[in-house]
Amino acid sequence: MEHRVNSEAAQGRLVRLTVPAKAEYVALSRLTIAALGSRFGLEPEIVADLKVAVTEACSLLVAPPDQVAGSRNPAAAIEIDFDFADDSWTIEVTGDRPFSGEISGSGCDEEAAGLGLTIIGALVDSVDCGPRDGGWFLRMVKRLP
Repeated sequence: MEHRVNSEAAQGRLVRLTVPAKAEYVALSRLTIAALGSRFGLEPEIVADLKVAVTEACSLLVAPPDQVAGSRNPAAAIEIDFDFADDSWTIEVTGDRPFSGEISGSGCDEEAAGLGLTIIGALVDSVDCGPRDGGWFLRMVKRLP
């Protein structure tokens, strides 16, 4: 697990969390959102929405248990980049494996992806996703009041 603050990007407003693509690590993304929301003074309702959105995004990239159970190979990783601006937060969730389930093609298709992307889309202002380097990314932008 890795946590880095890049002080050169956006005046220290870029934080990256890297965790194994296992279900038990998704909770760390929620804790990170809560801590960052407190640090940057976000309203509790916005923090709650972002926690749910990030949880859903991470859940799409969690490796199925049969791919990691008993394996000596390290699990795939999920990276979560939090990029803060005064008027919005951009959160990008990247995995080195494809989304779980039936997503295929080159972008976000809420109908094909199921409830996860529908929930994310209802909680943030914009969503973009697609394949990247053999895995997938999902970028969410939440504009701040």
